[in-house]
Amino acid sequence: MQAKKRIISYIGFPLFLITIIAVTIIFWDDGLVLFTDQKALSAFLQENESTIALYYSGAQIIQVVLFFIPGEFVQIAGGFLFPFWQALLLTSISICAGGFINYLLGRSLGRSFFRSLFGEKSFDAYTAYFTSENAWTICAILFLIPGFPKDVLCYIAGIVSLKGGKFLLIASIARLPGVIGTIFMGRAVFDGNWILFGVLGALSIIIVMVVHRYRAALTNVFRGMTKK
Repeated sequence: MQAKKRIISYIGFPLFLITIIAVTIIFWDDGLVLFTDQKALSAFLQENESTIALYYSGAQIIQVVLFFIPGEFVQIAGGFLFPFWQALLLTSISICAGGFINYLLGRSLGRSFFRSLFGEKSFDAYTAYFTSENAWTICAILFLIPGFPKDVLCYIAGIVSLKGGKFLLIASIARLPGVIGTIFMGRAVFDGNWILFGVLGALSIIIVMVVHRYRAALTNVFRGMTKK
């Protein structure tokens, strides 16, 4: 039984990724035209008003599952395509759905697969965070701070069997500031407000740089919390 589960874990996830990548390649040319030709984009939005939200939601969910793709680009696109509140709602729901998929994949594929995928050091560190007495506090902080691999954490949460509903609620709320910021950037592009876009972009870069600069100190704080 264990051998069968191990085989599934090493074959199932790569096949899932290959399927998503194949679909992306098939529709790549159409998508590239849309986002490089303003007239084509406007025509597409008018002709597909009832389904464009589904396209966006699907792209956001795929980005969460394919955790190595930066989510900020998708969310900026959402801010460009939709009014603020609609973009925020669609993005939040889609991120939550993608996180739930990652959570289920973490539970089904298990530790051995993801330890080899993420690296033993990172995997063991995050599993230690999520199995400590302060797991929920650490979870909220990690999802709030820019620069941490939030989509990867959804896999880890499934592996260590954190309560799914509570995890997704905390993660979704903690993500909001970052999501709101990227949506505002998209709205700034739509409105042609390049000053606001530049300010928000520069602020985002500074925050990420600060987090990276003090990453070791933050790691030590989390390690200390796991020992309590």
